[in-house]
Formats: sequence, C-alpha cells, structure tokens
Amino acid sequence: MLFIILLVLLCTITNLFTKVLILTPLEVLRAIHVPAILLWGGLILLLAWIMGD
Repeated sequence: MLFIILLVLLCTITNLFTKVLILTPLEVLRAIHVPAILLWGGLILLLAWIMGD
C-alpha cells in the first residue's frame, strides 16, 4: 500500500517536474504576461500618485 502511494507520488512529482521544465518558459510567460503588465502598471501608477502627492 505504502509502495503504491509512493509510486503515485513519484509519478506525480516527475510529471509536474517535466511539465515545469518544458512548459514553464511558455505557459508561465503566457499566463503571467497580462497580470504582470497590470501589476507593474498599477505599481507605477501608485508610485507616480504618491510622488505627485
């Protein structure tokens, strides 16, 4: 039983690791691209507002 659980965990971790290695450069950039722009834009606007005040 424990062996099966460990095997499943190992497979899951390996699968996630390969996904991360292969997809991270593409998927993460695509996924974070818009929120990152919004976040940086918001931070810059906030800083400009604080400096202007």
